[in-house]
Amino acid sequence: MRRRTRLWLALLLAPAALLAVPVGVATASPPRDKYLGRWNYDQPDPATGNNIAVLACPDGGVACNHNPDLPLPLSIPQVGWIDFTPGPRGTVYGHTDQGCTWNFSVSGVGLELSSPTQLCFNATIGQYYSIKQWSVQVDGDAEREQIVSQSIQPNGDILYTTMNFGTKGRPSRHRATGAPVNRFTGSFTHDPFSFRTLTNVTVTDKGGAAQETGVVRIERAGGDRIVARTPDGCRWALRVQGNTAELLDPATQSCQVGENTRSLRYWALVTDDGRHLSGFRSGYTFAQGLTNEYTFINALSRS
Repeated sequence: MRRRTRLWLALLLAPAALLAVPVGVATASPPRDKYLGRWNYDQPDPATGNNIAVLACPDGGVACNHNPDLPLPLSIPQVGWIDFTPGPRGTVYGHTDQGCTWNFSVSGVGLELSSPTQLCFNATIGQYYSIKQWSVQVDGDAEREQIVSQSIQPNGDILYTTMNFGTKGRPSRHRATGAPVNRFTGSFTHDPFSFRTLTNVTVTDKGGAAQETGVVRIERAGGDRIVARTPDGCRWALRVQGNTAELLDPATQSCQVGENTRSLRYWALVTDDGRHLSGFRSGYTFAQGLTNEYTFINALSRS
């Protein structure tokens, strides 16, 4: 089954995928050591809204409701990691798992973007964004966040993405430690797909959309590495760190599927319980020219 639909790529903003250009920096700040290091998103929880981004029209806006193929408001699980490293003059850089960098100022409360005018480029979907707010608080090995961003659609609509992470007292992220490979190994079946919520639906920049079904089999590959065998017969190598597995560097991997070559530039899977996987995948094929493919809401359960 395959359906044609008009889906703006910018509708699915993954904040871990943003490239930022710092515009301003703070000149004085409290100690920042407690923020430094790699932090993974906890597994998204639709029941509580933790690590679920909500894409919607601005308050009072109606223009974006005129696109019948855009199911608003849209809930988008967030996965991936961020590395906090020292920046100039007491600031902190946040380097994301998709090759992007943000600059934060440090206060007694937490981290805030050093400038609300930082421009962002999502390399995996080729879209620019701006973020109006990104707040970070840390307590030991637990981290909480709040993000408000905006994107301009090709038809001129402005959409807001709000991410109130750490809801109901739960953290947004934890420090990435260890490599619990056993959580990922085994057979995982795609949850039921939905064109209404875009769960397990792969969209393309040519206007196509198709469901993801079948079983993904994951095996150990030594150390912190695993191999995921997808229903199309492809084999993908990933590295596990903490609760997150991502494509090995260099990230782009390719596989021959029939007469076409399929390549993945990004695939992140997260699990906290070893029973359910949440993911985000970006790739492309050269069928009828270059076609970019995006599975923004990848959901699987242990078979």
